[in-house]
Amino acid sequence: MRILVVDDESLNRFLLTHMLAENGFKDCYEASSGEEALQKAEEIVPDIVLLDVVMPGLSGHDVAPKLKAMQTDIYLPIVFITALDDEESLVKCLAVGGDDFVAKPFNKVILSAKLKAHARTRLLSKRAQQQNR
Repeated sequence: MRILVVDDESLNRFLLTHMLAENGFKDCYEASSGEEALQKAEEIVPDIVLLDVVMPGLSGHDVAPKLKAMQTDIYLPIVFITALDDEESLVKCLAVGGDDFVAKPFNKVILSAKLKAHARTRLLSKRAQQQNR
């Protein structure tokens, strides 16, 4: 599973990639901005995206629909990582194309469980696409 971690804070990217590696997700890539995330996504074609909401330039809300448009025939899980906890913000994350969210500070047990669930769904989507071909 190729996981793209997008956050403008280098410490958050470091923590997330290390948590992921501890849980068996070793194929991780980092982007420090929305613009870089879109470029990286074209290069690596991620299986899951962890996307910060609040970033300078393109926000996570701006980037999510663009990432989804890059992979129209296969499910691309986008998990927002956010310190926001109000209902309106969380609803907006889902409305713009997010599939889930994880609160900062990160709970590695919850993060791992959510990523494993999304990874299973991604694999099912890939298999269905292959069978349709």
